[in-house]
Amino acid sequence: MTIRRPSHDAAAIKSESFKLPTSRRTLVPARFLIALMAFLGITLNYILRVNINFALVAMVKHSPANTSAMATNRTTSDSVDGLHLINGSATWLDLYDATDTDGGPAVLVAQNEADSPSSSAAELDMCPAPEEHTQSHATYHGDLPWDEWTQGLVNGAFFYGNVWTQVGGGRLAEVWGSRRVMGVAVFASAFLTLLQPVAARASYIFLIFIRILIGFFLGVTTPATQALLAGWSPPMERSTISSFVYAGAAAGTIVAFPVSAFIIETMGWEAVFYLQGSLALLWCLGWYYVITDSPKDFRWISEEEKQYIISSIGTSKNKKPPPIPMKKILTSLPVWAVIISAVGNNWGFYTLLSTVPSYMKTIMHKDIKTNAMLSGLPYVGMWAWSLGAGVAGDWLMRRWNVRTVVVRKLANTIANVGPALCLVGLLWVRCDWWSTVALMSLAVTAVGAIYSGHYVNPVDLAPNFAGTLSGIVNTAGNVPGFLAPMTAGYITNNQTTLTQWRKVFVIAAIVYVVDAIVYLLFASGEEQSWNSLPSAADPESGGDPEAPPQQQKGGAADSSKESGVLRGVFIQGEHKEEAASQQKERHEGKGAKRGSEEKGVPQSKLSGEDAGHTNRAYCSTEGE
Repeated sequence: MTIRRPSHDAAAIKSESFKLPTSRRTLVPARFLIALMAFLGITLNYILRVNINFALVAMVKHSPANTSAMATNRTTSDSVDGLHLINGSATWLDLYDATDTDGGPAVLVAQNEADSPSSSAAELDMCPAPEEHTQSHATYHGDLPWDEWTQGLVNGAFFYGNVWTQVGGGRLAEVWGSRRVMGVAVFASAFLTLLQPVAARASYIFLIFIRILIGFFLGVTTPATQALLAGWSPPMERSTISSFVYAGAAAGTIVAFPVSAFIIETMGWEAVFYLQGSLALLWCLGWYYVITDSPKDFRWISEEEKQYIISSIGTSKNKKPPPIPMKKILTSLPVWAVIISAVGNNWGFYTLLSTVPSYMKTIMHKDIKTNAMLSGLPYVGMWAWSLGAGVAGDWLMRRWNVRTVVVRKLANTIANVGPALCLVGLLWVRCDWWSTVALMSLAVTAVGAIYSGHYVNPVDLAPNFAGTLSGIVNTAGNVPGFLAPMTAGYITNNQTTLTQWRKVFVIAAIVYVVDAIVYLLFASGEEQSWNSLPSAADPESGGDPEAPPQQQKGGAADSSKESGVLRGVFIQGEHKEEAASQQKERHEGKGAKRGSEEKGVPQSKLSGEDAGHTNRAYCSTEGE
């Protein structure tokens, strides 16, 4: 008896699943429409959360040329009356002209004739402004008198509210449906975004309150999206679909920075919130019109695609959500590996997200147009890399049977060690402009692999509780959303120098490395035993309430192996005889029931007939 592989490989099987019958052909697969709408929702989520990071550059009145960063400032002699020379040395010549556009006294950076620009920068602990940018740095002063500490509070206020609705939002999406939960959340956040300019003019305290409320509502979107993907994404496409959807985070940042700059220069910073809030309201209309929580209810889906999705997911995802095994979740090492990874990666990511515009302005002296392009550029790489990493992860599992846990750990390591190395590199390049841009771009780009790492891991571990589990993870993971900007603001408050910025980057690099090590040691890719309880089996999905969880897991989602990659169905020797006996009993009417039918010979038939839907391997006996 020999075991033979299928006549066509897994990639061919997967491609066949996209062939829709001519009787009911659709332009695109239904799951692509779902993923597209979810992608746009995540994009708007990030636009509404990060627009404040760049708008602050134009809202706040900045101190010219970082005078507070210097140890001493002295007024010179009458020959240069009204000018403040850094370090006040009478022997210094060749001043950089940085006249304040408001007509106030200019703050000038003096340079000794004998010193090179690099040595002068080293002595001053800051980068000299290039001549072509000396005046543009002062052209976008706002009129709100907020220091770096206050700006850090405003930047992080979103996450004060965001952490409170993650768990509840995930569970609500499992019970009430992702369509309703995410639609309501984005609608409320869009309305509050329209109120931000008024709140900012009144007081930064009011703006902080509005930002907290926006975070409160948008806190449900990620776990709600996870719950949606658990019912729509076949396991062998999960990395690709998840990477595409959550690439909206990078896309939102890409759009937010340059578009915000254009709006600020043409209509003022207030218009940023008015236009982006209105765009989110329009998305809500499309979301409610298109989205359904299950393939069974989708109006534009072929029967073949519907059966492919349902059979691939199997009974790992119950129709009705079972009770939450909270004790088992909180005592699970793989869950804690995801939680710690979320905290560490988000610390580094939000450090970069909130500080790149400020670093470009205060250290690199870039005007608002250049700042916007350079602040958004790294997220173009992140967007492209996140999609590439997702496709590569699924390809490795399909083509080479690489285990799910290996793909998750590899992606997570790249998304943490890569940025850490780049941040350490910033310590050495100092004021080298092109090296700084390259390292920051590479750091943010590498983070894109995270969507094939710990980010999608909750769906692997527990599809039934993907929303709840994602909520728990994001509750902890979003704490750095306000701690990282606050820490950066505290370190650089009135001291926006290279030395202080290095402290910010070193802290983020250390956290990145610790995160990567913990995930490598404790992460898992297999479905956990507490995901499918015997009492929670769903008969409509084809599960047997009396069968153990291992026998209830259908299709490609069989995760008795850690990999989640397909397990063959082998019928050999005594297994074949036992199956024949069960078949005979059914014909005689002896206690046949659905559960035994699925465990008998028909299962071998299904593994052949449904290969195009489940991607299973099969075998046969030689000579028969």
